[in-house]
Amino acid sequence: ALNPKVAVFFVAFVPQFADPKLGRFPLQIALLGFIHQGIGLVWLSLVACLAGSLAHASKRSGFKTFQRWFSGSILVLLGGRLLTLQASNR
Repeated sequence: ALNPKVAVFFVAFVPQFADPKLGRFPLQIALLGFIHQGIGLVWLSLVACLAGSLAHASKRSGFKTFQRWFSGSILVLLGGRLLTLQASNR
């Protein structure tokens, strides 16, 4: 309701799946909205559970330490490369 793009999307997209001949058009639209919300709730809950378990597993495996050393090494190598490029351009 606070994002106008989402409202425009629902106004343009959802009525295609409701049939006025079946009656209670607003109820059909509401039902489609509730189905969309339910699917979104299930999907985002699964994503959150997966992200939580991956975060927990990465803390136990020492991945964080590896990531720090790896990214730090890359930054040092890039800095050294930049230093040699600047020295050769003089």
